[in-house]
Amino acid sequence: MKQNIAIISLVDNFSSKIAESLSLSLGMYYANLEDIIAYEILNMDEIKEKCGEEYLENLKKKVVGDVLEYENAVISLPLSICSKYNLTKTAFDKTLVIYLKFSKEEFDKIRKKNYDGKVRAIAFATRDKYLAQNSDIIIPVTNFGQVQNIKKIKREVVAYFTERGVL
Repeated sequence: MKQNIAIISLVDNFSSKIAESLSLSLGMYYANLEDIIAYEILNMDEIKEKCGEEYLENLKKKVVGDVLEYENAVISLPLSICSKYNLTKTAFDKTLVIYLKFSKEEFDKIRKKNYDGKVRAIAFATRDKYLAQNSDIIIPVTNFGQVQNIKKIKREVVAYFTERGVL
C-alpha cells in the first residue's frame, strides 16, 4: 500500500502550500523536497567544487530516493526534481502521486502574474503530459482556494483507496 502522498503541479509554490495544508489536515508529516535537499547537503558549492557536479547530483538523487521512502508524509515534489532525475511511476512504490492540473489558460495567467511571461504551448503540453503519465490521481484545479482543493484531494484519495479495496 502507498504510505505517502506527493503533490505536484506546474506551479511549485502552489503545490507546496497545498501539500503543507493537506499534511496538517490529514495529521501526516510534511516534507518539502527542495528544503530537505538543502538541509541534508549543507555545503553544496563546496561539495561541487571538491567532488564535482556528478557526485553532487548523485547525492541529491539519493536524498530524493530517501524522501520517497518516508512513511506517513505529504511530500511537495517540484517538477524540476521529477524531470531532472527522470522520476516515473516506478520511483513511487510507496507514494501516491497527485497531479494538481491547471488548464493552459489558467497556467498562463499565473505565469504572467508571477513571471511576466508565458510558457510556450509545446513546453506546457510536454510537462503536462509527463505529470499526467506519472501520477496516480489527476485533480483539475479551477480555483486557488486551499480549503476547496484540500477537500477535493481528500475525496479523490478516499476514492482511490476504496476502489482498490483498502478502505
